[in-house]
Amino acid sequence: MASENNILFGKLTRTHGYQGQLILRASIDAGLDKDKVESVFLMIDGIPVPFFVEELSEKNFPLFIIRFEGIDKEDLALKLVGTEVYISESHIINERSDELSFRNFLGFILEDQDKHIIGEITDFLDIPGNSLFAVKHEGKEVWIPVNPGLILGIETENKIIKLEIREGLINI
Repeated sequence: MASENNILFGKLTRTHGYQGQLILRASIDAGLDKDKVESVFLMIDGIPVPFFVEELSEKNFPLFIIRFEGIDKEDLALKLVGTEVYISESHIINERSDELSFRNFLGFILEDQDKHIIGEITDFLDIPGNSLFAVKHEGKEVWIPVNPGLILGIETENKIIKLEIREGLINI
């Protein structure tokens, strides 16, 4: 990348409106210094491509609305959906919590207590008392309850989280 100080901030998940805006879902539990973000890198075909930011606002964390210079129509924005967004570390502010944040495990591989690979964690839903991981498992999305008491181990360097999963839960 143009700078080694860029980190994966999130992913463009869908369009927003008809004037080229996109929804950016943060994959880390931190905020942005929105006024200082002038450009970002989008990973397109494995190559970091710089895009100038025309508009950036927080919708409802972890969602942001972003629009890029030159992307002013829905059909142009639609081509960017699914793209990873890298932002300079200097624009990341105020970690939202010192507690364990399940959102930080997006992209990790979920493994059960018997060392079976369940799949990649693709989303997180924070419902008080019933947090859930969305996991891509055998071509389907399954929702798995998660809380700190169910975590058996975390291998951050290998991006693996080991979780106690009750028998039959995945087949529901």
